[in-house]
Amino acid sequence: MGSGLRSIGKRGVLQLRSMFSAEPFTIGKNGYPLLFQTGESLHGKPLVDRQHPHDLFMEQSATYYHRVGNQTWLSLYIAAVGEPALGPVAYPHRYSHFLDPEAPLSHHMMDSTHVSFGVATVGLIHNKWQLEGSVFNGREPDDDRYDIDYKPWKTSASGRLSYLPNKHWALQISSGFLNQPEQLETNNQERTTASVSYDKTWTSGWWASTLAWGHNFESGPDDNGVLLETTLNYKRKNYLFGKVENIQRHGLLQNNPSRSFNITAFSMGIARDLFYIKQ
Repeated sequence: MGSGLRSIGKRGVLQLRSMFSAEPFTIGKNGYPLLFQTGESLHGKPLVDRQHPHDLFMEQSATYYHRVGNQTWLSLYIAAVGEPALGPVAYPHRYSHFLDPEAPLSHHMMDSTHVSFGVATVGLIHNKWQLEGSVFNGREPDDDRYDIDYKPWKTSASGRLSYLPNKHWALQISSGFLNQPEQLETNNQERTTASVSYDKTWTSGWWASTLAWGHNFESGPDDNGVLLETTLNYKRKNYLFGKVENIQRHGLLQNNPSRSFNITAFSMGIARDLFYIKQ
């Protein structure tokens, strides 16, 4: 991922971002095993008990910020590939999920839209508040992981309100209409999410946690999920991480895809840096 900033006149700032993923090369088109996970498809069949890979193109975007007051800014975000105003920070970019090797089972109830092909977002930032609205292509990526999916275009819309009371806390609530998001289904979705994130740093480490909820309202069975995840970095080189989530999910059985199941999953792990380069 690379980004650059440039001042435009006395009141404007332009930011360009470009991000790529190596997952199409490292884990292949069918992703990696993950029990009870669903979402996206391969060769005309839904992926079940597997986490799909991310596309090669993750973000190609431009954002313009214009100051209209001492603590007030207007923003315009345009992306060929990017993230609309829906859900918390996507799990690959959350410090609370920093070293966890598995995607949350609730990913497609909260932040799966973070790779959308065609996004336009306008925002108003005032002091500690931010209000955003987006229009975007709500279709999930197809199983060609190396291109930019402009067709079929499915116009979707979302809105998000964020609040940062101080440097440690971040809160958001968002809702969106997703026009036929899955490649193999004709159902529309209405997704609502809410999340609270906390992070704190000290001399020899840091701690980050996220509590999030997401709900997909559909014409068929609804999917609902609650997630708590945390990562602790201590003595600089050591990490302890884990998550617990409860979801209601359908689509796990090919012969009865409408049947819903209640699933509770817990995982934890440890990691250690072998070496690091001081900046």
